[in-house]
Amino acid sequence: MIKTIKSFLRPLKIRLIMLKAEKIRKKNKKSNSDYLCSKDTKRCFSNEFSPYYRYEYFGENTPVCCATHLYTILNDVTRVLEENNLEYFISFGTLLGAVRHGGLIPWDTDTDILIAEKDKQRVIEILKKALPSHYRVMEDTDDIVGSIVRVNLSESNTLHIDLFTYIEEANNIVFGYERRFDKEDIFPLKQIPFYDFKLFAPIEIGKQLKTFYGEDYMKYAYKQWALDKTKFEITDFVPAKIKK
Repeated sequence: MIKTIKSFLRPLKIRLIMLKAEKIRKKNKKSNSDYLCSKDTKRCFSNEFSPYYRYEYFGENTPVCCATHLYTILNDVTRVLEENNLEYFISFGTLLGAVRHGGLIPWDTDTDILIAEKDKQRVIEILKKALPSHYRVMEDTDDIVGSIVRVNLSESNTLHIDLFTYIEEANNIVFGYERRFDKEDIFPLKQIPFYDFKLFAPIEIGKQLKTFYGEDYMKYAYKQWALDKTKFEITDFVPAKIKK
């Protein structure tokens, strides 16, 4: 009952936030239109100095500064894992973005990879040592998807990558809402393009994407955090804009 009431009230709460946010955004677009978030600021979504404040609720694409940070975080983390022979593969929205857009989904707000549960502690130790000092590496647990290692851009800027974990059970790889995939659908991994570099991905990409996003994942989408979650047909397959 309480959960039902909360889900009913959430859109109303977001609308009230958006009314306040619209005033802030208009002011910032006039006085601070060239604003860019950084490791020393909050991310644009929660930054009242940004003209993109609460952009996700308005159904807007990710600002260039935020997308660039997501690109950099993903590049830095996967490079460290590869240099230390730690296996990973991209999943969820990051896999979908790589396949459908050749990079980040234009409205994505984080990046996702999978690591083996048995490697988790070693991954945490190595990332803390090898990544630039502004990064924040932490361990968390989600009631639905289980154990997560999260790497934030910095203490103040919470743009991040989530490292979910998988376990092996007989010939199955188990992760993401207790979904089971045949081991032969994941391994051996292969590399696929992501902007100007390559990332490891499951050998059978389509099976995972159809499981999480449906048969029409290449044609239709919706913006998860927007107030309006209407499904729409994709006509522009260009990835999120970044600045290198």
